[in-house]
Amino acid sequence: MLIFSSANFEPSNSKNNSGCISSPNVRAFTPNDEAVCRAFFNPSPWCLDERFKPSVIYNKPILYMEFTELHYEKPLKIYKQAKEKGYDVKYLSRGVAHFEKEGKHIVSLKGTDPLNITDLKSDLGILLGKTNKDEQFKERKQELKHVYKSIPQNEHINLVAHSLGGSLGTSILSKSKSILQRTNEANFYNTGYTKALHKELKEGLIKEDRQELNDKITHHIIKDDLISQPLRAGSIGKVVQYDSVSSNPLTNHSLDAFK
Repeated sequence: MLIFSSANFEPSNSKNNSGCISSPNVRAFTPNDEAVCRAFFNPSPWCLDERFKPSVIYNKPILYMEFTELHYEKPLKIYKQAKEKGYDVKYLSRGVAHFEKEGKHIVSLKGTDPLNITDLKSDLGILLGKTNKDEQFKERKQELKHVYKSIPQNEHINLVAHSLGGSLGTSILSKSKSILQRTNEANFYNTGYTKALHKELKEGLIKEDRQELNDKITHHIIKDDLISQPLRAGSIGKVVQYDSVSSNPLTNHSLDAFK
């Protein structure tokens, strides 16, 4: 079962002081539950959009998730498995991968390598809400700009990421107007998030930018994943929560928890 969170969704005339919808912001939905959706949210929200009905969104993340999961592998395996899926690898680095098939582009931001000191420093920046001073955040933004420049303007870009990668993606989209405008959608899995990061990212955002971020970003989170749970209290982007598959917190944070 999926649990949809309405945290910080802008188009509502029933908000509390934090900008969140004042109704309980987490509840369960069954496929095509349009009547319940209309009754629970007033006026009609994003969950009535065909793109975000549970029957659709349940199947979509799996394909996208496969590519950010593949990004953790060795380069030869990445090229081999991408080819088996019918995709070309257009760009590959430790932090960014670009896959393309018939004008459709999947760009991945890699998550934390616990043995990499640079990643651990970035995790600390997330904890403290200081990503604007983190070198890796700056480098990934420049890499994304480089990749995006290689993609024709009329072609679809889906940005995908896990854990630290989701933090990077949310930060970059919040701070780079050009990258946000070129991104058609973003699917992030168990994004590393903190109250301090949320405070950092929302500063200076105008209403129109906040709306575009909510329209484009979907955070897919596992119910008992501790790393992504702060998204439930406030988020840049929509939040879709899935039931836990284990009592082990490491398992719940992994991409295997979505399978």
